[in-house]
Amino acid sequence: MARREKTPEELRQEAYYKDLKQQLREKFRTTPVDQLNDADLLAIFLSYSVKKYDFVEAANILIDHYGSFRNVLDARYDSLRQFPFLQQNAALALKAIPALCKKMLLEIRPKRKQIKSPEDAQIYMYPYFVGYNYEQAFLLLLNDRDYPIDVVFLADGSGDDVYIDQKKVVREALMHKSTKIILAHSHPAGSASPSYADLIATQKLSDLLAPMGIRIMDHLIFAARSCCSISQHEDITDDILAFSPRQDPKKNRNIEGKQQKTAMQKKN
Repeated sequence: MARREKTPEELRQEAYYKDLKQQLREKFRTTPVDQLNDADLLAIFLSYSVKKYDFVEAANILIDHYGSFRNVLDARYDSLRQFPFLQQNAALALKAIPALCKKMLLEIRPKRKQIKSPEDAQIYMYPYFVGYNYEQAFLLLLNDRDYPIDVVFLADGSGDDVYIDQKKVVREALMHKSTKIILAHSHPAGSASPSYADLIATQKLSDLLAPMGIRIMDHLIFAARSCCSISQHEDITDDILAFSPRQDPKKNRNIEGKQQKTAMQKKN
C-alpha cells in the first residue's frame, strides 16, 4: 500500500517544528541552566516526546495549568493524560523525570551517615518523597550507633491521609534488630505541621515500643517545600521522641490530657 503524500500544510508544520526543536537544542547547549526559565526547560524535554504540536505552547499550557514546573512533574499520570498533546509515551516520560531525580539523590546521599539530629534525618529521608503528590510513609531503622540499617516502605496514602500500621513498625524493628527508629511521612498538598492525629499516633507508638527497648528518635513530616520535625513540637517531650529537647519533668507530658484540658478551659 502506497504511503499518503503529506500536504503542503503538513510539510510546513513539520519544517516549523524541526526548526523550533533545533533552536531549543542550541539554546540549551549555549545557555547556563540557571538562566533558562521553566517553560524553556520543559519545552526542550517535550520536543522529544510531543508529536504534531507546538511543544513551546504545550510547555506553557502545562505550567499555567499546574502552577509551576515542579507541580507538572509531581502531577499524576492520569492527570497528565487529560491533555490531548500528551500521548502515553510523553506522559510516562514526564513521570520518569522525578524518578530519575530520586535515583540520583539516593545515589549521592552518604551511605554511612550517623543520624544525630532532626536535620540529619531530614537530609537522609528527603529523596524518598521526591516526585509524589500523595501521602507516603517510610520507616528509617537505626543501630545503637545511630547508623542507618535500612529504610522500609510502610504505606501509600489515599488523597491526603496515610495509615501507619503499628504492628508493621514493631515487626520491622525487631526483625532488623533496630533499637532506634525514625518515622517519616508526607503532606504533599498541605502544610508540614503535624495534625493532632499525627501527635497522638506518635505518642502511642512510642509507648508501645518503649518496653521492647526501642526508641523513636523523631517523626518527620515532608510537605512540598518544607519539613517539620515532630520532636521539636511544643507538646512532645524527650520521653516520647529522643530528639526532643529536655523539658521540665513536672510538665504534663500526656498529649491527649493536655488537649482535653485546653478544650475544657475554652468551654468554661
